[in-house]
Amino acid sequence: MIDSHAHLTLAKAPAAEQVAAARRVGVERILTVGIDERSNGDAVRAAHELDGVYACVGRHPNSAEGYDEEAAAAIERLARLAQEVVDGYVASSVLEPLARAISLD
Repeated sequence: MIDSHAHLTLAKAPAAEQVAAARRVGVERILTVGIDERSNGDAVRAAHELDGVYACVGRHPNSAEGYDEEAAAAIERLARLAQEVVDGYVASSVLEPLARAISLD
């Protein structure tokens, strides 16, 4: 099972506890989503520290105030760090099972 949209770093419980709870019910991989500068960095950190956790970084429209070139550059830097976690692994281990799970075939 894959959780394709989680906010591990926005919850009160530590990310490691949330991941352990997810594992107990069969979730093997989690995509944690950042919505602003702080949560983007936290998401990438969680992906580097926790097995089976991957990060998605960006800016949520509700957090659009203050978005500028500097914020865009920060997201780009974090996206490269997030990519380091999944490079060469994501296509076969994360995206393909997810695509099969949602396939209408």
